[in-house]
Amino acid sequence: MLLICSVAAVVVVNGWTDAPGALTTVVCSGTLPLRRALGLAALCNALGAAAGGLLLPRVAAAMEGLARFPGLGGRAAMGLLCWVLWSVSLWGAAAWVLAVPTSESHALLAALGGAALAVGGTPGGAGAWAGAAAGLAVSAGLGWGLGQWLTPRRAAPVPAGGLARRQVCWAGGLALLHGAQDGQKYSAMLCAAGLEAGKTGRVWAVLLCAAAMALGSAVGGGRILKAVGREMAPLDGHAALCSDRAAGLTLALCTLLGLPVSTGTVKVCAAAGAGHRRGVLRGRVFGRMWLGWLATFPVCLGLGWLGGWLCLAVLA
Repeated sequence: MLLICSVAAVVVVNGWTDAPGALTTVVCSGTLPLRRALGLAALCNALGAAAGGLLLPRVAAAMEGLARFPGLGGRAAMGLLCWVLWSVSLWGAAAWVLAVPTSESHALLAALGGAALAVGGTPGGAGAWAGAAAGLAVSAGLGWGLGQWLTPRRAAPVPAGGLARRQVCWAGGLALLHGAQDGQKYSAMLCAAGLEAGKTGRVWAVLLCAAAMALGSAVGGGRILKAVGREMAPLDGHAALCSDRAAGLTLALCTLLGLPVSTGTVKVCAAAGAGHRRGVLRGRVFGRMWLGWLATFPVCLGLGWLGGWLCLAVLA
């Protein structure tokens, strides 16, 4: 029960801090008010988490292998997974206070890696960890590159109504892909602990994550959203639409390939690429966000290692 509550809590935090990335451009360009956009994100995140976990669980399969600790007994392994999830929640809450769009995906992988180092193993094998790390790096670069490539230097003439409809559709699609990516990562934690054995167990785990993500998305992360869309790269409607396309294509490709990537990182890099193309990117703000992402790894790695050490000393 403790692990189930921990998973639900971290997914709420994920929806609260990471999901607003899908809404950044549609809100900051004035197409949708914040409350309506949060409602759209809550619905699409829930649908994406359910559809991804039940129909295309490739990301879940990759994460499940990284969350198993064969050298620990059942009670110790479950306690260590709880600690990992608490570490991710704590880091996500701290990032919200600082208005930095940090990544729960980075935090989860770093905490799992630290725990693995502490217990003397590499769950899933070194190849799986290398693939996860490569996915995070490639997705950020691809988001930036597509953001620049798809964004013209000057806005093309698009009817106002048509532009607004396209922005809303792409924002909903991004929220859908966010749910498909991040919902699977946390349902995989339950699978790794053996709490969702069988088809019925997998269904309830996926639906739990979908409901928790919808709740977190509805609460919203307005501070992070404004930091990205107004302080980092204030984009007009056409450039905002191009950055959403770049992020959506990147996330769709990574999800199909089963790569666990950070949706928030992809969206911010796509917006930064579009802003750089238009000459409106504020490098100081973007650099502050990169510092937040970079700090995630040592902080969460250390927290994961501490949890592994405690589990070995107390529970193993």
